[in-house]
Amino acid sequence: MRHIGEGWVAEEAVALALYCVLRYPDDYAACVRRAANSDGDSDSVACIAGGIAAARAGVLDALPAPWIRSTENRATLMDLGMRLAYARG
Repeated sequence: MRHIGEGWVAEEAVALALYCVLRYPDDYAACVRRAANSDGDSDSVACIAGGIAAARAGVLDALPAPWIRSTENRATLMDLGMRLAYARG
């Protein structure tokens, strides 16, 4: 991943995130862990990769159940996400 960059600029962060999504297309946790353990702006890369992977597979199908259960304010966040999804179209 070093040849892509460290994610300190947007195009590098997105490229790194896409690499992680493509490397682990069916394993959300592995995708996010790989992104979070990259050099550089790893928290941003992990956020982008997690968002892309969840959008691709669906939040409830992509995220590990223990991660969902332990998310603070999850009911509010899920409600907000649903309202945003319905508002777009």
